[in-house]
Amino acid sequence: MIGAPSFREWTDFPLRRALSTTTGLHCEFDNDATAAAIGEYWLGATAGYTSYASVYMGSGIGAGIVMDGTIYQGVSSNVGEIGHVSVDANGLPCSCGNIGCLELYASPQVVVAQAADAVARGELMLPLTGIVSEDFAAIGTAANDGDPVALQLIGRSADYVASAVISMVNLLDLQLVVLAGSAFATAGSFYVDAISSALDKRAMARAIHRVEVRMSVNGNDAAALGAATLVLQDRLSPRTLRSVSIA
Repeated sequence: MIGAPSFREWTDFPLRRALSTTTGLHCEFDNDATAAAIGEYWLGATAGYTSYASVYMGSGIGAGIVMDGTIYQGVSSNVGEIGHVSVDANGLPCSCGNIGCLELYASPQVVVAQAADAVARGELMLPLTGIVSEDFAAIGTAANDGDPVALQLIGRSADYVASAVISMVNLLDLQLVVLAGSAFATAGSFYVDAISSALDKRAMARAIHRVEVRMSVNGNDAAALGAATLVLQDRLSPRTLRSVSIA
């Protein structure tokens, strides 16, 4: 395993080989965002689109990218690190070595920390558990209920994500962006609206084609279901995503 910020202790450990040896099964290995992108294809959600990305937000933010029907892996399989795209050139230093990374401004962990500050100031009446996934879901629910502070917190995160997605779309000329991952379960509609609006106004090719933004068909299980299709992808379509589906 190389270049996984959340699993630094596992760097250089041959995880796929170890799993294959232990289980006696053929094992495939990829990140959650790429797995989610593959799952969208195999479950029939990307029909008609040959170039798309799955933006995955769980504990961090990543993207799986398909170009001209082919999964794009990059030189070291570290493609799609949209969470480490700089959204502030004079911003905070990130542990990855970059400055002003998206995750420092838009990740669930950051939004929950901002919410905790708002609670401490008496501006937000929301019981927080200290569990990021649960607290982010609670903030999303509060935003859906119209709480102004929750709306501001989610809206700010969504705007930052939209800015990073615009950069990705402009670089790759994508047709579709799918939002996947547990963080979008309650707040997904705000991100769809923010990203769609930003793309309609600011994407380079907006006058030529619209970029559709939609939620994953696989909900919270997008990465897990996508991971289950990795072997299908490797065995049946190792290079190109052909027009077949198991849906």
